[in-house]
Amino acid sequence: MKVTGLNNSVESSTPAVLEVENPIPNAPGGLGTRLRQDTETHASFTLYWNRVVVPDLEGYKVWAGDSPDFTPSDDTLVYQGDQLETDIVIEKYDDDEKPDTPNVLREKYWCVGAFDCWGDEVGLSGVKRVEQIA
Repeated sequence: MKVTGLNNSVESSTPAVLEVENPIPNAPGGLGTRLRQDTETHASFTLYWNRVVVPDLEGYKVWAGDSPDFTPSDDTLVYQGDQLETDIVIEKYDDDEKPDTPNVLREKYWCVGAFDCWGDEVGLSGVKRVEQIA
């Protein structure tokens, strides 16, 4: 932004230049999963991450997909808010190739990003697999 002053003779002065920066928040780290409930048909997990410390932080977005190369988008968004964790439910299925292992948990992958009050998104965290750890 440039600001130029005018004197009484309408001559302009040398403009003052003001540069404003608002870097996007860092990607959250410390991603983890915690098994909450395991039934015959599904499992419920808590996904959690470390707080990002910036003065204008608005919240976090979490995306989940079925492969490690899924694309974060509105279709894969599973959470948006200011908490440091969220729960997801993953359905189980019967694996026809392994009849002795019914009710197999589907693979699910996730990543998280922080956004500020201006809506700027971060470079996302790395993609992490939801792991069945009690």
